Amino acid sequence: MAFFSAVIPRLCLSAFTIMQPLLVDKITTYAALPETPETRNKGYGLIAASGIVYLGIAVSTAFYSRQTYQFIISIRGSLLATIYAQTLKRRSGEMCTDTAITLMGTDVERISTSLRDIHEIWASPIDIGLALWLLERQLAVSCLMPVILSLACISMIIKVSKSKNRAQRAWIAKVELRIHATRQALSSIKSLKVLGLCNRVEEVIAGFRSTEIATSRKFRSLIFWEVLISSFPWLAAPAASFTLFTIISFATKDYSLNSSQAFTALSLMTLITMPVWTFIQTLPAIVQCLGSFTRIQDYIGVHSSSNKVLVESERGDSSITDERTIIECRNAFIRWEPSGCDMLYGINLSVPRGSFAAIMGPIGSGKTLLLETVLGETVVSSGRVSVYPMPIAYCAQTPWLVDTSVRGNIVDPLNFEPEWYRHVLWMCCLAEDVEALPEKDLTRIGGQGFMLSGGQKQRLALARAVYSGCEMVVLDDIFSGLDAANINKICERLLDRHKGYLRCRDITVILSTHNAKVAGLADDVFILKEGTAATYKPSASSTPSSGHQTSFPNDNEFKSRPASPEQQASQFVDAEASSDDNALDFKQTVSLPAKDRSVYLYYLKSAGLGLSILYIVLVLVFAFSQNFSTLWLKWWSDASTESPNSAHWMYLGVFIALGLGAVIIGAASSWYILSLSTWYDLQDNNRLQDLPSSYDIQHCTTSTSIHAKTTFTVYAPLFWLSEANSGDILNRFNQDLELTDMTLPLAAINTTKGMLSDEALGACLLKMIILFVVANYMSLTVPPLLIVCYFLQRYYLRTSRQVRLLSIETKAPLYQHLSETLSGVSTIRAFRRQQWFERNNLLFVDDSQKCVYTLFMIQQWLTLAMDLLACGLVVLLMILIVFSRDSFDSGSSGTAIVTLMSFTQSLARLLKFWSLTESCLGAVSRIKTFAETVPSEAQSKHSDADSSFSMHEKVTWPSQGAIELVNVVAAYRSHPVLKSVSMHIEPGDKVAICGRSGSGKSSLVLCLGGLLPIQSGTVQIDGVDLSNVCSEDILKRLSVVPQDPCFLPGTIRLNIDPDEALSEAALEGVLKATHLSAIVQNMGGLDAELEPGLWSAGQGQLMALARAMARRSRILILDEAMGRVDAATQSLMERIVASHFNDCTILSIVHRYENISAFDKIALFEDGVLVEFDRPESLLSQETRFRALYTSSQN
Repeated sequence: MAFFSAVIPRLCLSAFTIMQPLLVDKITTYAALPETPETRNKGYGLIAASGIVYLGIAVSTAFYSRQTYQFIISIRGSLLATIYAQTLKRRSGEMCTDTAITLMGTDVERISTSLRDIHEIWASPIDIGLALWLLERQLAVSCLMPVILSLACISMIIKVSKSKNRAQRAWIAKVELRIHATRQALSSIKSLKVLGLCNRVEEVIAGFRSTEIATSRKFRSLIFWEVLISSFPWLAAPAASFTLFTIISFATKDYSLNSSQAFTALSLMTLITMPVWTFIQTLPAIVQCLGSFTRIQDYIGVHSSSNKVLVESERGDSSITDERTIIECRNAFIRWEPSGCDMLYGINLSVPRGSFAAIMGPIGSGKTLLLETVLGETVVSSGRVSVYPMPIAYCAQTPWLVDTSVRGNIVDPLNFEPEWYRHVLWMCCLAEDVEALPEKDLTRIGGQGFMLSGGQKQRLALARAVYSGCEMVVLDDIFSGLDAANINKICERLLDRHKGYLRCRDITVILSTHNAKVAGLADDVFILKEGTAATYKPSASSTPSSGHQTSFPNDNEFKSRPASPEQQASQFVDAEASSDDNALDFKQTVSLPAKDRSVYLYYLKSAGLGLSILYIVLVLVFAFSQNFSTLWLKWWSDASTESPNSAHWMYLGVFIALGLGAVIIGAASSWYILSLSTWYDLQDNNRLQDLPSSYDIQHCTTSTSIHAKTTFTVYAPLFWLSEANSGDILNRFNQDLELTDMTLPLAAINTTKGMLSDEALGACLLKMIILFVVANYMSLTVPPLLIVCYFLQRYYLRTSRQVRLLSIETKAPLYQHLSETLSGVSTIRAFRRQQWFERNNLLFVDDSQKCVYTLFMIQQWLTLAMDLLACGLVVLLMILIVFSRDSFDSGSSGTAIVTLMSFTQSLARLLKFWSLTESCLGAVSRIKTFAETVPSEAQSKHSDADSSFSMHEKVTWPSQGAIELVNVVAAYRSHPVLKSVSMHIEPGDKVAICGRSGSGKSSLVLCLGGLLPIQSGTVQIDGVDLSNVCSEDILKRLSVVPQDPCFLPGTIRLNIDPDEALSEAALEGVLKATHLSAIVQNMGGLDAELEPGLWSAGQGQLMALARAMARRSRILILDEAMGRVDAATQSLMERIVASHFNDCTILSIVHRYENISAFDKIALFEDGVLVEFDRPESLLSQETRFRALYTSSQN
């Protein structure tokens, strides 16, 4: 019904519009009559008729636009909700993670833009038919010229539309690749900064951007032809029609062309060609819209996550043979993708209800694959896997956390029980960590737990699983990042056979691990090797025991514990009414909009001021050529009336020249602005002077310039990135660039010069000048007109600036929510919380819809106000014509009324596209504010901070590897994480950094890389004070293996040798040393695109070590690099470190102490304080804290 509600207002608009040429005919005829009382009465009637017609146009336009926008808003909301709902249903293995983001950010917005003129598809033919019938009465057979031109252009535009749709799909595919690379980089930005790869990341993303721009050129060229073809009937129809009319007049010896005939015909041609232009423009837009609908349909049409993983049905026809069995595999062959290869073969196993099963095996053996199979996220190609239907508390190998508080990541979205919550913190060893945070459990952790250590993130995910109360818990290698003390406590409190909470409550636990001691607690151990599974039952004696009894609450102590997820799914609590620790509490920060003038200047500078001025000159010349033809037609008709045989060919020649000139100049300026984003500016070489030196861009395109300033994010400090809204950042790379790339250039064409119709700023100005020439007294309206316009724009802009920014910024939570859902869709489905996440998404959709619709209505209010102003001008002109008969002849009246009629149409179109331009300027304003306010760690690149640090030293430094910290105090924001740390490390020393999770070990690494602000003290490497060296320069000269695998978007070669320092032979040697040769060959070789999902965590760590070998720095930092690998891989990595880095200084963060004697020194941290720093034999021979920690780990 929303679609059909606009039909009646649109028909009324057609009726009032078609009355305009009839009104012109009556006015020009009236102006030629002598003044009598009878004609004076006719004049009064024409004044009233003019008011009624133009008031009707204003009101019907307002109602029509309102109903159309309501329809667009309903479509937009439905699409956003449908895309998200389908995302929750699609199996994680079959999703391209960024397709949904592209659909939501690009396709939905293009659909919204394309549907603005949807009703013109049926209304335009009606308008054309009525106007053609009236034109035939004026020009006879000459009326066919606009029809012939229109039909020819429509046939051409249909062919262009087909190619344009294909070109658009190709462009969007490249946009999707760029967004995927950007999202991948943003999700790993902390590790990338530690690795010193910010510059490389910027180059990689810029490469994707360049490819995208190159691909877009075909689409832009087709847009140009679409613009030219659609404007040709408008510009050429008057010249063609009057040419044919003159030829026929010459043949019939009838040379009369009176004013009434000329201006009525001209107004009718306007009414024919305007709907033709609208139809030609709308048709490709609808085709483009259908292309976006097709992409969305393809996405939502894919089957959901159901596959051959079976569940016991409600009817009881279970395929599980034993009632006590909760999981059963029968000769199962399992793969990740339907088109992939089986990775597990003939798996036979069963897990009884309430038991604890452990899964072990070497890296890449399929442990995660088997766990994901239990969740229904993989493909069982043959055999059977049966799982009892229930919510499953799942902890992924890479913890899935959302950008909210610690409490928000643990507690159930619909319920919060303080006592149970505190007990969960204690069981998961989080109580001390929470107390140490600045705002306790309300501290915001950043995207993917940016502010937390690896061990803290894993314990936080574990706490969520325990708090949920699910009857099955699946844990994927959650102990890899934990120290021995925390592992022992968690095992005792949760997994101990006799007193562990999960075991005492008969909760089924399935855990993958490399830790044999943890596996010894299990009832069954499934060992995976070479795609098969073997079952092993540990003996009861292998269970560690303790001298004290762990205290657990009985069943009655927590009667108010959260309801089950199925019960919760039937409830709904408004997220806005929840507490601040709601699981998805996104804080919106609306940036103040920049002044429009500065935004215009910012965009023009990005394009190059010289070429922008040239474009403005072309616009003015075009506007003159287009609008002077109306005044020329008056002179022609006046000359024909006075002397029918006078210089018809001369007048016709100039009339044709003006039309052709408008076509040529309009085409040139349109090609310029559409190509502005892909042309190289040879004039402005200093456009990016505010960027770091890595942007060594001498000639830069507009799109590249704006994108480069946005990519500046990678140089922001860690503290800023930890607080930034990741959805807002992604919104700038997605929505904002979409607006500046395509929508803004098209809107600028319409707004500034009117190539697409007579609706531009230049056209409006020229029409007003012509109007004042032929109607002198109308110039008296200029002062009051300017005053009215001033107050209108002042009243309008004060609101619209904020609302247009809100309309863009309220999309950021949508993208962040979707991005986090894509990262954790397996976890969400396992917990069976899809309904809550879907409803929460609807809240974000509603917030976005309110702002978008409000902006539409504000823009429509301005359109209505200007239409009413135009109505007043028409009435005022009619009053002047009626009461100042001596000042107006038939030609002057016709020129004035036709000019004013086209002025109102121009004004309506101008406001329509100005509103679109204004929305796009909101994106430019956000990018401008973003580029100016984001702090940078790279600013020192522009200055020689330390003249003593010579260029030679920059190349060879560090040459020895000596490290010294003196009374270092470092902090995130105002919270100290390193407190008066002093230590001296000799060149070649091997130092183990120890301590519980969150004690400051990783902060030490960030401090050495210059990524953590130092409040006091000094850090020196080889005698160079790091405060005088840019963090990027420091990190490029360190070899770091981070705790989590980190992948660059691009090829395998790029990921192993990002500095391009090794030859082909040297690269092969590195691959052989790390046992990655076979894996790389199976994935297509070094130049194949790297797919992170195909690399296990252990294989990713081997690649990180290979990257460190390729850089070959004098300092190697291992940030718990071996925590996620099995014993064999750990042994391999230790041998590589010993052989390839034997003469290097090594700092290794360790949680395993089996080989602690291999280190020269031990540094023990507690709560940011270096409490012990000595040789291992010295610390172990005395009563030290490290000895206690070592003894605890051995037990």
